[in-house]
This record gives sequence, structure tokens and C-alpha cells, in this order.
Amino acid sequence: MSEFGVISGACDTTDIDITLGEVLVTNLPRNGNVEVMITGSTNTALQYAPIAELTGAKGGTVLLYDNQPVNVTVKGNGADFTITVFGTLTLQDDLSLSGAYTADYTLEVNQL
Repeated sequence: MSEFGVISGACDTTDIDITLGEVLVTNLPRNGNVEVMITGSTNTALQYAPIAELTGAKGGTVLLYDNQPVNVTVKGNGADFTITVFGTLTLQDDLSLSGAYTADYTLEVNQL
């Protein structure tokens, strides 16, 4: 994730443990408190409910659930957070072969 909040990178869908993204959050404040929240999306065809694993915070690994903010503390050395995104994709309606379908997620990281 860049300082402007832009997420980029490929998704890994090679097996049943699908990773929809791995986000590296840098330039964190030393010993600072940060609120992290992941939010999925719903459209007429798909509903995506993300779950993510945040590593690198003081206190160890933290799980993030759809639309539930979590407060974490940055380590004293300002170490980066790695956030690995998984989740559940649910069909809302029949899909057609000619259609292109997308489901998004938003990751918010706010210094408190």
C-alpha cells in the first residue's frame, strides 16, 4: 500500500487457500495506535465478506473481520504490518458465461 492508499499487486488463486491480496503497510508511527478495518462488497451477483490476518503488530497476529474495526499498537521500531486477505464469496444470483463479475474490498488504516 502506498502512502496515498493505493493497493496494487497480483492475487494468488492457485489452490483452495485463495489469497485475495497481501498488503504491506509501511511508515507506521513507533509505538503508535492504529485502527484497521476491512470491508467487503455486495452487488447483484456476488457478496464478498473478507477476513484478513494482520502480522507485525505489538501483541502478535490479529484477525480482521468484515466491517469490524480493530485497534492495534505498532512495535517500538515502527515495523511494517503485513495484511493477508482471505474471505468468503457468495453467489447472490445466477451468473452467465458472457458476464464479467467483480467483488471488491476496502482496507482502511488510520492513525489514532
